[in-house]
Amino acid sequence: VYRYVELVLMPALDLSGRGLTSLHFEPSSNVVVLLLGNNRLAAIPKVVASCPNIRYLDLCSNQISAVEYAHTI
Repeated sequence: VYRYVELVLMPALDLSGRGLTSLHFEPSSNVVVLLLGNNRLAAIPKVVASCPNIRYLDLCSNQISAVEYAHTI
């Protein structure tokens, strides 16, 4: 079986493993991948909602205990 794999370059912001407890940056419509793993975040940073094109968000190994999700159309 042969499979065609297309490689796509996506704008990414990698802030993994920096010991972050909070995060704020100027919202960007360019960021598609946001890597925040291995930090000390207790909640998903609010700025994430301001980046409409994020398709992949890594929050592994943080201190987040619950996630509230509200989807609007």
